[in-house]
Amino acid sequence: MKKKLNIVLPVRSPEKAKNRLAPFLSDSQRSQLSLLLYRRSLAFFRSEWPSTHLTVVTDSSDIALEAKEFGAFSLKDLGHGLNKAVDSATKISCSMGFSSQLIVHSDIGILDRNEFSELIDSKITPPQVVIAKAFSDGGTNAMLESPPGVISHRYGKNSSYLHQEEAFKVGADVTVLRLPGIGLDLDTKKDVKEYMRIMPNGPLIDYFKRWGLTSR
Repeated sequence: MKKKLNIVLPVRSPEKAKNRLAPFLSDSQRSQLSLLLYRRSLAFFRSEWPSTHLTVVTDSSDIALEAKEFGAFSLKDLGHGLNKAVDSATKISCSMGFSSQLIVHSDIGILDRNEFSELIDSKITPPQVVIAKAFSDGGTNAMLESPPGVISHRYGKNSSYLHQEEAFKVGADVTVLRLPGIGLDLDTKKDVKEYMRIMPNGPLIDYFKRWGLTSR
């Protein structure tokens, strides 16, 4: 019997992350933000879906160690880009017999159980792809695939549209969800401002205040 779901978190080394915030945050602050978002994501999925398999693919040994401490499976990212990293996780999903995989970026600012439940509990009739798109650049912030690897991965700007194209090519059903929390990843100053507007008392506000982002 096939296992149901593998949740995949691709995570860049914090020292290499959040480059688009470089005009506003120091290297140390960007690294701290990246690490904070990753830890929140890891804790969120481990708390809300404790029995679901969780895979972290990363080029950071520290990130990998924390993943293992949370009971997640750690996979080495060989540094060939996000698509290759996701492909390597997909091979694990297939080899371990999962019927679906949920690929989620670790920098989503608003982690809402109801939104992820809508995504995870989508009625699956394989082959199928369910996409939660990024509002800022049309990217793919989360994507449910059944079976894993049913489409080629084309992450980057406008990838939600490219992933739809890939689904059409292979005859997979595709659904695109506009979810306000999952749709907001924290890549730019505009994203941070939107987070502060939606979540004026959110868990990240104190950090943004400390770093002076609320007054810029």
